Amino acid sequence: MRKIAAWIQNNLLSTLVFAVLVGMIVYQRWPMYQHSQSIQGVQFPGEAMVTLDGRLVEAASIQKGTVLVSFWATWCLPCRIEMPALVSLKEELSAQGKDFEIIAITDEDPGTVREFLKSRPVNFPVVLDRNQRLHQIM
Repeated sequence: MRKIAAWIQNNLLSTLVFAVLVGMIVYQRWPMYQHSQSIQGVQFPGEAMVTLDGRLVEAASIQKGTVLVSFWATWCLPCRIEMPALVSLKEELSAQGKDFEIIAITDEDPGTVREFLKSRPVNFPVVLDRNQRLHQIM
């Protein structure tokens, strides 16, 4: 028993580094979006959506070009990483005159979302879907 304890103590750092590396490899290869599917060409829901700041977004006003819909949450690490990339994408395509819109949809509490967006402002509407109606439709 003392030999095992001594081995663990002597190799603790190596074992931890190995475990972290294995964890990172598994995490990167794990299918993050097992249920994701392309909805290219699918008609956007016809009802108006309410944004975080209380504005109505009419579906007809955004159906003229390409719409990227992002279902996200403040606690979701890939979502947190994705937000700045979406901001850059919107800026770049708008500068090129492309007919492109992003709509970020979340079912979280408005206060939580506002607090999150204070440090990570976005240039597209954030729609609140508290009853998950849009989540179910799409």
